[in-house]
Amino acid sequence: MPGLERRLKAELTGDVRFDPFTRGRYATDASHYQITPVGVVVPRTIEEADRAIAIARAEKVTVLPRGGGTSQCGQTVGPSLVVDCSKYLNRILDLDVAGRRVAVEPGIVLDDLNRQLKKHGLWYPVDISTASRATIGGMAGNNSCGGRSLRYGTMRDNVVAIDAILANGTKAHFGRIGRAEDAPEAIRPLARDLLAIGARDMVMKTWPSTATLYRGARLADAAGAGLQVTVNPARTPDSLVVNGKITNTASSAREIPRLRVALRDDHNAEVASQVIDPPRNSLAPGATTAFSTVFKNPDSAATGVAVTFAAQ
Repeated sequence: MPGLERRLKAELTGDVRFDPFTRGRYATDASHYQITPVGVVVPRTIEEADRAIAIARAEKVTVLPRGGGTSQCGQTVGPSLVVDCSKYLNRILDLDVAGRRVAVEPGIVLDDLNRQLKKHGLWYPVDISTASRATIGGMAGNNSCGGRSLRYGTMRDNVVAIDAILANGTKAHFGRIGRAEDAPEAIRPLARDLLAIGARDMVMKTWPSTATLYRGARLADAAGAGLQVTVNPARTPDSLVVNGKITNTASSAREIPRLRVALRDDHNAEVASQVIDPPRNSLAPGATTAFSTVFKNPDSAATGVAVTFAAQ
């Protein structure tokens, strides 16, 4: 018996499977890829998952967390130790009905979560087509969207914080911060690097805008996380009127940065732009506010509208 398998079976109470049949089942997901894993661990607790990661690290084996295996791009297959969170790590840990927040384990299936939320008049709005199998942990890893993402946003708009175990065993809490010094000490260098990247002028200038192609668009950049924008441009004989709405899809109040409205041609090249002040300084959760701006005598090449939050 290999050292990894022996140690896992000796130190964990969850399922440990290294047989060919189990490894063959976990070699596939909803994608066309097929890669046989080293073995499979199904931990009964988060502590056991942590222990499995530590053992794999000591044995120099990579780890691959897995939920429902609904990925169509092969994210859950690989020559690693698979840690399956879907069988046991599927509980609601805390529910704040008034605050519309719920804390869950990563293996809870979306449909199961919504069945339990329904009795309180709540639901989790990232309604992907694989909701009967997909787990919240996997959805967070993929930044899943769903058919109503234009209205309610993607996973990143509906996740307040994540408690995670990094590959090196570090326990980290990921949530909203304003500066690197506010991050937990364990991930402060990572936070500092990410914030520095986001602050570079080069990134702000070259990062692709979210184009609307005239009707219905979603806006979600670093400056306005949790804010969703839809637009409805209208032409007049001598102008183009861009009417829009901003909705706060987050679970807490959001400040509204200035808006940059740009006209683009068929090749997505910018032909005109305006920076406008927001109609309000902030929005409460679920609140909506409207804005409007006019382009006089717009270039005839303008066929689309792109809206982003202007850098402060």
